[in-house]
Amino acid sequence: MRLAATFSRSVVAILVIPILHAQAPVAPSTVSVEKVTARQNAAVTPSGQDDLAALSEFARRIAGNPESAGPYLMRGQFLFDRGRTAEAIEDLSRAIENDPALAAAYLYRALCYWRLREFGRVLGDLDKAVELEPSSSFNLAKRGRLRRVLKDYTAALADLNRAIELNPHEASAYLDRAYAFAAIGHCQLRLSSTTTDARPLFDWEKSSVCERAEADMRQARKLSPDILVYQDGAAIKDDPSNPLAWARRATSHYANKNYGQALADADRAIELDPDLADAHLTRAGAQLGLGQPNEALATLENALALRCDRERAFQLRAAIFTKVKDYDKAVEAISQAIEMRRDSSYNYMRRSNIYLEKCDLDNAIADADEVIRLKPGDPAGYIQRGYLYSQKGDLDTALRDFDKALAIDPKNARAMENRGEMLFRKGDLDGGYRLIVEALKLDPAMADAYVDLAEIYLLKGDRTGALKHLDNAREMDPSDRVRDSIEKMLRRINGQ
Repeated sequence: MRLAATFSRSVVAILVIPILHAQAPVAPSTVSVEKVTARQNAAVTPSGQDDLAALSEFARRIAGNPESAGPYLMRGQFLFDRGRTAEAIEDLSRAIENDPALAAAYLYRALCYWRLREFGRVLGDLDKAVELEPSSSFNLAKRGRLRRVLKDYTAALADLNRAIELNPHEASAYLDRAYAFAAIGHCQLRLSSTTTDARPLFDWEKSSVCERAEADMRQARKLSPDILVYQDGAAIKDDPSNPLAWARRATSHYANKNYGQALADADRAIELDPDLADAHLTRAGAQLGLGQPNEALATLENALALRCDRERAFQLRAAIFTKVKDYDKAVEAISQAIEMRRDSSYNYMRRSNIYLEKCDLDNAIADADEVIRLKPGDPAGYIQRGYLYSQKGDLDTALRDFDKALAIDPKNARAMENRGEMLFRKGDLDGGYRLIVEALKLDPAMADAYVDLAEIYLLKGDRTGALKHLDNAREMDPSDRVRDSIEKMLRRINGQ
């Protein structure tokens, strides 16, 4: 059985992506304008050449055809990628002189001006690129990002909405729209530890600004799991001495569970700015992820001394104490987070899970009630409460909660799997089996469902089938929680 949609009994580390600074522009790896790519394909630098040889080849091509825009464009791109911004601007300006309709040249020159933080010129060149190619989602996404950085959120959303309309797979547009919504609603954007968690059906028209921000962040990471690391890496490349850029990439690495890289980047941010509280918080989270709870707690105290985001710090303190099974201190810490923001269903869900670890089911249910009160349209609270009632042995009440979750989201795999387990525990093996198989069609990686199927096969006397499904569960999720369930099932299979 699995808990509510975005929470589990394992420690959930908490991270907030701070809107710290204007992200550096990310250049496309190739020319984004198809007609230019086709027309100038011969001008692409041959692979394997060193920079000097490449520049010599560009010079030869320019000398052979000085009135052509293509060689100047390609050399401008080459120089931009190597940080030679002033020279790149010269070449891109010459490309524009030779071909005023070359949108890619305006785009790249805009990226050069962005690097120099000459935002007026950036906007002028992006306006021209969009004018020349109004159906380019890439150009619109770049202008939308600039307008967001300039805090012109209405214009930014217009560009980003159009970019997404033209290309629903434009991950950067979703990311910047998430940041725009977060700025408008003064929201904290949280990165869950995975991008594949089941989510409730999302009603865009009825959702709040902060809910839209969260939805767009999830979609950006679903389309491009490394998008945050990539963008933050571009910011570091532009200015390696910027501690905020290192702190942002540390946060992004942590969200992808790259704890070692997160710790290295956080350390570098702290080296550049010892008073950067967000970097200390991310460092503590990375240390916890690496199995270093004592070190994480010491780092967290440093962050608190620097007047960090205290709610986030208390959430992380709760996770640390949960990891070392000091549940009383964990409850105390997450309760402090709740006192700071009583409208946070996340904090109530975290405390519900901690109470569950303490085997305090009544308090766990009370907090699940709060989750449902705060978010009645989210199935997560009902899944959580249903699971808790099942632990008390009240299978009928649990079934009603899972039914409520499925009424909100009929395709919620976790609610379906939990309901299937209730059915077979009540004696309906075939009904439970069918529902769990349907859940696996929606989420083939759901380890708990394979454990359920193993139990059904064992109840039917099929030890071979049970062992097969336990192997599937072990492959899908090697965590301690699933491993414990598998070991209990193996003892039953072996008659122990």
